[in-house]
Amino acid sequence: MVSNLKAPELVKLRPKLTFATDVFDLGMTIITENISRFRKKSFYDALLKGEHPSEWKTASGIPSDKAGDMFWDVVCKCLSLNPNDRPSASEVSAIMRTVCQLSGWVTPYLLGWKGSNLIAAIKTVVQGSLRLVVGEDTSIHDLVAHFERRGLVNYTDLVNSVDRTAVESVADTALANVYRYRFELQNNQAVAVKRVKHNTTYKRLKRAARELDCWSSHIHENILPNLGFAIMGADLAMVSPWMGNGCTTDYVVRNPNCNRLALCVQLADVIAYLHENNAVW
Repeated sequence: MVSNLKAPELVKLRPKLTFATDVFDLGMTIITENISRFRKKSFYDALLKGEHPSEWKTASGIPSDKAGDMFWDVVCKCLSLNPNDRPSASEVSAIMRTVCQLSGWVTPYLLGWKGSNLIAAIKTVVQGSLRLVVGEDTSIHDLVAHFERRGLVNYTDLVNSVDRTAVESVADTALANVYRYRFELQNNQAVAVKRVKHNTTYKRLKRAARELDCWSSHIHENILPNLGFAIMGADLAMVSPWMGNGCTTDYVVRNPNCNRLALCVQLADVIAYLHENNAVW
């Protein structure tokens, strides 16, 4: 979950996470992230009573025009106490596209929010309608189409344009190979290209798709960003920025006088984020 105020059904013992709880979380994030006139807790308490006062709309800075009314209506539906009454991820996505077409205030309104909570919430919900189950009949072209719909960048042409003699193999483990490439992007920047391993093509594609889906779905200042993907032979590879200092443990070994406390704080912060977003249990 993105917000700290959970969907009512998650208060139960052994709650079950669903797309409906993600939709509720999106509604909570939209309202509480941009509210300064009243406390989040008082809003949540009123919400549990089934209240959606119009002053919340005003306090959130949502204008009273056609687009604003549509925006507020879908937010209220997202906050329905009954999970079955909430719109689906695809419905929310379609309504938001319509709202954006109707009004010019939506983009600056969303860009004016602090932090990445809103972006993460919207990605969780919208991408929920773009989930892909990888089966033995799933082709690499199916995966490419899926991740392009998700908005990921396809670096296949750039990867294939690089002289193979200039590609540096930097890691060869039991699970993956990692290569260092230089693309003609920004100042000939270096990138890391990861290619997972397995004995069968199906398992390689499934493992790569699962990792790429998880990686690209989580945004945090202490998580290495995923730039996109590329086709390498029959495999789906992942592209990320090249980190010159390597992994944390290698950095500490090479820099014994570094601020280890600060590193531990950053690691703890990102681990907490992953737990909050159910990436680890």
